[in-house]
Amino acid sequence: MAHPFASMLVTLGFLRSELHLADDTREHDGCATPTSRRSPKLVTELELACRVGKIARSLVWLPAVRAEGFESAGAFRRAPLSSLAAVLAESPIDLG
Repeated sequence: MAHPFASMLVTLGFLRSELHLADDTREHDGCATPTSRRSPKLVTELELACRVGKIARSLVWLPAVRAEGFESAGAFRRAPLSSLAAVLAESPIDLG
């Protein structure tokens, strides 16, 4: 089970990377605007879902890296830990 907004974690992280946005940019505000008014409740829900999504992301990485073998996983060997550590990031969509 997951929050439906958790899928936005990777999408928003990709957009931040591709658009070279600063860490304090709240580009996800625009995603939560079904009308011209911003919805603080939806933004709060999105931020929470992205933080929780990082834990799920870590739990997905762990068996994948373990199956490959941590020694032969190369740059991905730290992915489970990096994903989990990203929960503490200031921005909820920072992937670490």
